[in-house]
Amino acid sequence: PSRRLALPVELSLTMQLRNVLGFSGHLLFPPNETTGKVPRGVQSHPDREHILYVLGCTVVVERIAGKRQQRFLQGHDDAITAMAISPSGRYVATGQRTNSGHEALVILWDFRTGEMLHKLAKHKFGIAALSFSASEQFLLSLGDQDDEMVVVWSVAEGRALSGSVAATKATGAAVTAKFAAANDFLFITAGDNTLRVWEIDSASFKLQCTNVALGPLRRVFTCAEFSAQDNELFLGTSTGDLVNINVATRVLKSTGPAKNKFVNGVTSLAVLKASGDLVVGTGSGTVALLRPATWHTMQAVEVEGAVCSLSLRGDGQDFFVGTSQCNIYRINTADLKTEQRLTCHSAQINDVVFPPDTSELFATCSQGDIRLWLSASGKQVLRVQEKGKECLCLCFWPNGKGILSGWDDGSIRSYTPQTGKLQFQIGNAHNMGVTALAFTADNTRIVSGGGDGQVRVWQVGRQSQTLLSTMKEQKGRINSIQLRADSRQCVSASSDNTAIVWDLERFARSQILFGASSATQACYTPDGSQLITSHADRKVVYWEAFDGSEIREVDICEEGGVAALDVAADGAFFVTGSSDKLIRVMSYDDCDELSCGSGHSSAITRVRIGPDGSVIVSASTDGAIFCWAC
Repeated sequence: PSRRLALPVELSLTMQLRNVLGFSGHLLFPPNETTGKVPRGVQSHPDREHILYVLGCTVVVERIAGKRQQRFLQGHDDAITAMAISPSGRYVATGQRTNSGHEALVILWDFRTGEMLHKLAKHKFGIAALSFSASEQFLLSLGDQDDEMVVVWSVAEGRALSGSVAATKATGAAVTAKFAAANDFLFITAGDNTLRVWEIDSASFKLQCTNVALGPLRRVFTCAEFSAQDNELFLGTSTGDLVNINVATRVLKSTGPAKNKFVNGVTSLAVLKASGDLVVGTGSGTVALLRPATWHTMQAVEVEGAVCSLSLRGDGQDFFVGTSQCNIYRINTADLKTEQRLTCHSAQINDVVFPPDTSELFATCSQGDIRLWLSASGKQVLRVQEKGKECLCLCFWPNGKGILSGWDDGSIRSYTPQTGKLQFQIGNAHNMGVTALAFTADNTRIVSGGGDGQVRVWQVGRQSQTLLSTMKEQKGRINSIQLRADSRQCVSASSDNTAIVWDLERFARSQILFGASSATQACYTPDGSQLITSHADRKVVYWEAFDGSEIREVDICEEGGVAALDVAADGAFFVTGSSDKLIRVMSYDDCDELSCGSGHSSAITRVRIGPDGSVIVSASTDGAIFCWAC
């Protein structure tokens, strides 16, 4: 019979996060966003030694120089959509999205200790922008277009001092907000045909705003920066030009460039203190140095993806850029020499696999590519690209001489793990994409599953790959295939609610296991005596491998499904990942929850335990990869 977990999430131990791979650039810069919302998801810390960047509901604090070192700020329960660092670097503020009608939290952190100082709740739906005042007395928060509120907070007390609707009904929503560079009591909000300068009364903290006189100019403002002396305000627009405002008079000063506007809009902006020149990031991936007096572009360089974040390091000798393709670059200001600091998947990760005998590296696959990573450092050591195609599944050759992959075009492709060179390709292996793969221990046979519900066995030789058998009983997509240790049997889990044990000598069904919902994965225990399956109705089910009889079923989570499952090499525990965004380590014999890991901001697609049991890797629909100590 079904039973609940022995330990609820709040009582189980917290899993230790070792390192993360990824950057939420694609979430912070939605490709169909019409308001030009561009949060600053990558920022350089004022100490010049660290950068901070957002990955899901986690902020990663990473050392710039030397060996890669990470620590994490974790406290949000949904994706972070805004971040700000105080001028001294003492404080970090983060804001999140939330479900309709719920409060969208802003969290104030102590940077040095990582301590959560205050949870600030006044907004609903989501946070569009955050900004600290010059002396760090105030924190400014702007709600998203469904919330429409701007709130001024006391940093010391963690309480709201004043608030107002950010824009009038006659205009669109405000999407960015910024405190003045030196004046604690002055800030702006800007967005869809709205630009307002706000003053804070020093005694009552009441807000008074002035609409900037723009004349006939109609623009969607995407980003804003004050000059060092607060006499000028520069704004980027979705139409690709920039606007210069006289702060004292609140009137339009100039716009430009007049002719060669930036393609796909200006998305990020910074002001160089020494020269007053502008660093501009655009939706087409151009990063340019611009002289505002003439609007002349002095230098430009291209990066991969739309620029969603741009942050000067120190006084601006170099700066960091984050893009919608989940890349982070470090760029030298003098010559725009570019170094790629971080890269990862920008779409859902479909599979994670380790080689048979080592936990030191692992492979992942997604839209258009396969990547090979070092577990300890998170360094990418190989990328195999197939543009216009999506890789749906992976497995390593048992002898380590190849990476086998299944693709949405119906092909099976094998690549060398050293160079990524194509070894062979089996075209039209399945009609609706190759969705699951396994390799026999002697490196001679491939078992593949497809979106068509078929399981096929292939003979692999030095020069040829031959179809031996097609086994068709399942009516839904094959979600996983795992071989028994002796390679004489395999089990396939399908979306038609079944898992089937196949005899690979007779090419026939041995057992069929019926679940109540889609079988997302199926695994053998190390000795092959039992099977465990995960399901879309939040359950895992234990089965006898000999006769297919059900032993027990257990509810893993309170809602959603269990999408990912893996059993440790010694059989002592298994790991699940589910649509509630949590990783759970469960004892196999008692099915008690041993520990729980949070950090993902979207549904988990895969979990894998390293062969030596030292590391667990989880991946999710937003392209994030988390490596956990085991």
